[in-house]
Amino acid sequence: MKSSSEKNQGYGRSLFRVLKIYHRPVLRYWLLQIPETLVLALILFMLHRYEIINAALGALLLLAWIIKDALLYPYVRAAYEDAPYGRSALIGSPAVAEQDLDPSGFIRVRGELWKAESETGEDISRGSPVQITGHDGSRMFVRVREEEAPAS
Repeated sequence: MKSSSEKNQGYGRSLFRVLKIYHRPVLRYWLLQIPETLVLALILFMLHRYEIINAALGALLLLAWIIKDALLYPYVRAAYEDAPYGRSALIGSPAVAEQDLDPSGFIRVRGELWKAESETGEDISRGSPVQITGHDGSRMFVRVREEEAPAS
C-alpha cells in the first residue's frame, strides 16, 4: 500500500506534465480560444432558440469562427511562445562599446548603457561593435563582433 507522500508525489508529477504540455504555443493558443468559442456557441444557440437563425447557419458560423482562429495562429504564434526576458534576453545581442573596455567599461545595447567587461580580458576600443556573451548580475560580458564581409 502506498503512503500518502507517495500518492502526493505521483500527483505532483502528473500536474508537472500538464503544466509542461501547456508551454507548447499551439496548445496554449487553442486552450485560450475555448472561452470565446463557447460564448459564440451560446449566442448562436440563443439566436436559434428564438428562431432568428436556423441550425445550419449557426453551425456554419461556428465552423467559420474556428477556421478563422486556425488561419490567424501563424500570425500570432510569437505572442504565445515563451521568450527570454531580463538580462538573459540580451545574451547574443549586438552592442557598441561606448568607451574603451580595458577590460571593463560601458556598452550601449538597445539604447541602454550597461557595465561590461571583455570576455577574454583584451582591450576593446570605443565604438567597436561587440556581442554580449553572458552576464553576472548587472555586468555584461562581451567579445568583439566579427563584421560580415559584403557578398560579391
